[in-house]
Amino acid sequence: MIALAEQRGIDPAGVVQSSSLCTVTTTRVLAGGLHTRKQQMLRIDRENRGRAVPPSERDAMVETIRRAVASRADALVISDYGEDNLTDSLAQLAKELRAQGTRVIVDSRFGIDRFGDGVTVATPNEPEAEAALGVELGDRKGAIAAAEVLQLRLGADAVLLTRGREGM
Repeated sequence: MIALAEQRGIDPAGVVQSSSLCTVTTTRVLAGGLHTRKQQMLRIDRENRGRAVPPSERDAMVETIRRAVASRADALVISDYGEDNLTDSLAQLAKELRAQGTRVIVDSRFGIDRFGDGVTVATPNEPEAEAALGVELGDRKGAIAAAEVLQLRLGADAVLLTRGREGM
């Protein structure tokens, strides 16, 4: 990944690598012929559950983010898919950075509500929004209302609620 970033002119200095984990591997099984629209029939995720990132590596990640944003970043994008990387210290850092004017974009599978006033833009999907709010969204009107409540709760400039085949 780092070599690919460097080939494309992306500075990988802020990348923290874990010595103990791999990322989730996703395989999508598609159906459809040469001249037809392909549809995803099945998605297979291979995960490394039960193997948490060591606290020292999590702390290193937060400090690397702090230094990168302080020296050269205009925004912080946090994408956490329940792999135990979203720590209270990372959520606190997001709040500090947002208060200093840094844009903070968050896509968090299980912890969007941990950010409070630390989010500029949030991108939950429908089940994540339902979990954060403790309600079933139902139809389009319910989804819009939920996005508005999340926006207020997070103090965000915007919430983009994704709804699978129903759009955004």
